[in-house]
Amino acid sequence: MIFEKIFYIISIFTFLIYSIRLFVKYGKNIRLLNILTQTISLTILCLAYINDNQLNLFMQSFVFIFGILLPVVYILIKYFDINIKETYYLLIGDINFLLKKYDLAKKDYQYAIDSYNESYKGYKRLGFTYLKLNDLRNAFDAFASSVEIKKDDYKIYYQLGYIYEELNKKKEAITVLNSGLRIKPDYLPISNLLAIILCEQENYEDALRVYEDALKYRDDNYEIYYNMAVIYTNLGKYIKAQECYKKAIKLNSQLHDAYLGLGQLYLIDKNLDEAEKYLFRATNSEALYAKAYYSLAKLYSLKCEEGKIVSCLKLAIDKDSSYAEKAINEPIFSNIKDFIIGLNMLNEMTNGTSTKLEIDESTEEEFLNQDIANKIENS
Repeated sequence: MIFEKIFYIISIFTFLIYSIRLFVKYGKNIRLLNILTQTISLTILCLAYINDNQLNLFMQSFVFIFGILLPVVYILIKYFDINIKETYYLLIGDINFLLKKYDLAKKDYQYAIDSYNESYKGYKRLGFTYLKLNDLRNAFDAFASSVEIKKDDYKIYYQLGYIYEELNKKKEAITVLNSGLRIKPDYLPISNLLAIILCEQENYEDALRVYEDALKYRDDNYEIYYNMAVIYTNLGKYIKAQECYKKAIKLNSQLHDAYLGLGQLYLIDKNLDEAEKYLFRATNSEALYAKAYYSLAKLYSLKCEEGKIVSCLKLAIDKDSSYAEKAINEPIFSNIKDFIIGLNMLNEMTNGTSTKLEIDESTEEEFLNQDIANKIENS
């Protein structure tokens, strides 16, 4: 008995505090304020009824469900204009989408739209479903209908830009992506896609401006600096490119693509010591391993260190046999052309499997000179 009274007092006190907070927060919204008042009053009355009549647990649950829970759900549905049928089909569609049953999900989302013509979520999810089915034109129509209902959904502008780009409608893609950036200027996926399209059109200066605008909001993003470095490289502005690569590396020390790019720029500038240091770091990446060692082979050609040229080429070709044909046609490797041809023939005979030649049985760090490893550790 005492426990029930304590529970009742605490419940009333909790709802009183909660109601004051809601009144302060939503005081200007008369409709919502009325709903909150009704809900809180109803809850207090039901709690009082339960307490006064000393109902058993079953009856307490019954009063709670039918006296509080269901009326509150009904009030919320009315206030937020929730369409039960639309909500049901959206839920079923989401389940089928997660199960990768895209044809079924497509039908469910269409049912949601049929039950409520202004179903922004229905059109949006239908668009993503069509993308999964590789039906770009229907996906575009669905997303376009979605954005007509909710014009400030910047993520939909990205999807529309992506579809335009896939359909090779570059001008329209640029227009719609710019519209998305006006709504959400710090949304990086739009900036990236827009810059890519501009670069495809060799409009590098505009692409740089896109990234410069993005830096106003995301100056801690290494991808922006890396992409700017690539663009500056294409423009032949190597000093600017080097600065951007270094900023990207500072933000992400594991960005091996930046090490490779920076090393290649130093190689172009004939700054061989710096090039060697950064290219060597790039070899830590499995994806860049062959490319980095091929660039190191070029570097050692400039240094006239024939043993290291051969070792680096061997490592590059073992990883990717296409570098053998490429090296044969490089004038810088003309003095070891016969070796490269032989290595290529060996790779073809072994179906590209790695066969260790008796060139150097030492570790990669040793054949590239211990002082280079020391430079890297101390840099």
